[in-house]
Amino acid sequence: MPVTQWLDQFGQDVKMGLRQLAASPGFAAVAILLLALGIGANAAVFGVLKSVLLDSLPYADADRLVRINGGVRRTPQVGPLTAATVMEIRARQRSFAKSAAWDGLSDVVVSAGGGPRVAQRSWV
Repeated sequence: MPVTQWLDQFGQDVKMGLRQLAASPGFAAVAILLLALGIGANAAVFGVLKSVLLDSLPYADADRLVRINGGVRRTPQVGPLTAATVMEIRARQRSFAKSAAWDGLSDVVVSAGGGPRVAQRSWV
């Protein structure tokens, strides 16, 4: 098919589509709204996945970082390591240049200078 014939056919298809949209403006509005919502949701999901999975971590040699979780044998559950286990791993390991351990944040009540207040703590 020559290019000019293809362009003529494309022009006719565009005119026909515009006529159909003008004939039913409610359908056109719903179609445009659904397309906008779909494209917006796709962009949002891609943005989150890109920042979480594709962007590198803001550390030097981020590809060399390792995370070790504790767990119970024969179960899929994972959890934090105890302080004794961390010290044992640190004493026996020969593969890591450095090691560090931390536990997630939790709320504690502190009563110092002016009454009790809630603060966050983490074991590091």
